[in-house]
Amino acid sequence: MSKTVLIACKLPNGIVLDLPNGEKVTLNGTNTALLNGAPGLTHVDESKWMLLSTLYAKHTSFESQAIFAHNTSDKVADVIDKAADLSEIKTGLEGIDPLNPGDKAITVEEGAKAAIEQAAAQPKVRVKKAQAKADQAAAVEAATGAA
Repeated sequence: MSKTVLIACKLPNGIVLDLPNGEKVTLNGTNTALLNGAPGLTHVDESKWMLLSTLYAKHTSFESQAIFAHNTSDKVADVIDKAADLSEIKTGLEGIDPLNPGDKAITVEEGAKAAIEQAAAQPKVRVKKAQAKADQAAAVEAATGAA
């Protein structure tokens, strides 16, 4: 039996990585974690992991350590400890904390105002499309009536 490595993935839905032989390796994401905010964990054959980590070394998720393996252990506790050490490194895909949404959150009123502004800009496009359809229908009618 070949040795496996425990891979942690901080991407929300995980990722599917392709090997040169056409085989796919699926890494579990945070949506599979038992603890909120914990990475998804996947056991991968050590030789496949070595190949993947070489092939995808320049991938943003590998460079930022959103995907990583503990160097010397395949024990869950060791990988979780390493994940805790890397917890300050964000993927940019983390969920919003509803109790502390941060500075990018908007109020309901701001959202409603933005929606109204977007809707106000839309009728111009709809009118042009409706006019184009009417023109097209008139042209078809004229062509069939003239025949």
